[in-house]
Amino acid sequence: MKLRGVIFDIDGTLTSTNELIFASFNHITEKYLGKTFTPEEIVSLFGPTEDQILKDMCGDNFETAKKEYYDFYSRNHHMADLYPGIKDILIYLKKNNILASIYTGKGQKAAVIT
Repeated sequence: MKLRGVIFDIDGTLTSTNELIFASFNHITEKYLGKTFTPEEIVSLFGPTEDQILKDMCGDNFETAKKEYYDFYSRNHHMADLYPGIKDILIYLKKNNILASIYTGKGQKAAVIT
């Protein structure tokens, strides 16, 4: 049986982004809510996109908080990296004409940055 395609998730599969995600949310929550969250508390928020989480948290400050979140996320993306071996896997798939796609629960803006 020949492999025809592979679907990857971004966070935790292709990239190690948890540290960046935690820092980005805490950058906003510290400023707008006066507190920070543990990694477990932030993970418990996952499901909705970053935009929805920020809207629920920041209410009237949503638009400003959203801009600041993505600015921070983009400026600090050096905190994230591909997992070892992922680049080689992707090169192999391309050389062998195996389709590769990404599915993610992350919002479009954060996914494009990553």
